[in-house]
Amino acid sequence: MRRTALAQIKPAPTTHAGLWLDRFLTEAGADDETKAKASLVEQVAGLKVPALYNYFFDRWKASLNQPDIICREAIVQGRMIVGLGNASPIETSICLHHTYGVPYIPGSAIKGLVAAYARQQLGDDWAKGSETQPENPLNAYQTMFGHPSSAGYLTFFDALYIPNSSQPLAIDVMTPHHMNYQQGGSLQAPTDFDSPNPVAFLSATGSYLFAIGGEEAWVTAAFAILEKALQEYGIGAKTSSGYGRLKLEPPPRDTNQDALEQFLADFNRLRPNQFASQIGRYIQQWRELEGIKQKREAAETIIKMARVVMREKDFQAKSWFSELITFIDQHS
Repeated sequence: MRRTALAQIKPAPTTHAGLWLDRFLTEAGADDETKAKASLVEQVAGLKVPALYNYFFDRWKASLNQPDIICREAIVQGRMIVGLGNASPIETSICLHHTYGVPYIPGSAIKGLVAAYARQQLGDDWAKGSETQPENPLNAYQTMFGHPSSAGYLTFFDALYIPNSSQPLAIDVMTPHHMNYQQGGSLQAPTDFDSPNPVAFLSATGSYLFAIGGEEAWVTAAFAILEKALQEYGIGAKTSSGYGRLKLEPPPRDTNQDALEQFLADFNRLRPNQFASQIGRYIQQWRELEGIKQKREAAETIIKMARVVMREKDFQAKSWFSELITFIDQHS
């Protein structure tokens, strides 16, 4: 009676996928085990993303809006499986967010992929080197990824599923032909006459938000390596079968940077004898710029020209000079 009652339980559309996958395998008997596992995979793959996840993702993305963090989107080309070997009642698994049950890529996996590609495909400066005797100075690999004696320059954040990009989970099937032999249950060599054993498992699709934090030059280099690694190596399990390939989208146009470039192009056309009469207009334009990095660069450019065209005692007495210097000091 109890077993029958459990078999009638079906997930609601917004059920937590990870919880359902880990706790609701309805049959444990040997005869029904394969069927029950396939049914569980089908149920989990059909679950919708919780509505609250959209709000969480927006907060997460907003928290990454920092001067030293760069974000880029990537689209799964086919299917992806990260965490296939994690503990699971159906023997195969996938990384799902603990709170919201949607697939994600751990930052540790991203860092490991970038590090592996750098070691294997780049030059000698990207060799891992000794873990007990660091190079002095540290080579590029040790600088980017760290060393037991020194933390790495970069932070690799988890890559989260982008809402509404695609149904995040899908049903996949592998068909091992020689299970008894591969599991050590038979000494008889496998043959072409062995029967396939369909095994259902979950894979991920959709788009994901990648974020790396650190000095801009190193972050840019890391993304260049990551783009190659995602296309050539893939991430997660079964990459030799074509899983885990992602296409990293070009970085979005930075409107703050566009505004800065327009400001500098106009300002650099200013003649020395026009500086004193026009500086008020440019200070107002400077105040309207967005982005700390961009405003700092513009402020430094204005002060540099002031030192060329004015006497130091004259421009240091100006209120706009104090405003620019204060901003630079606060954001250095």
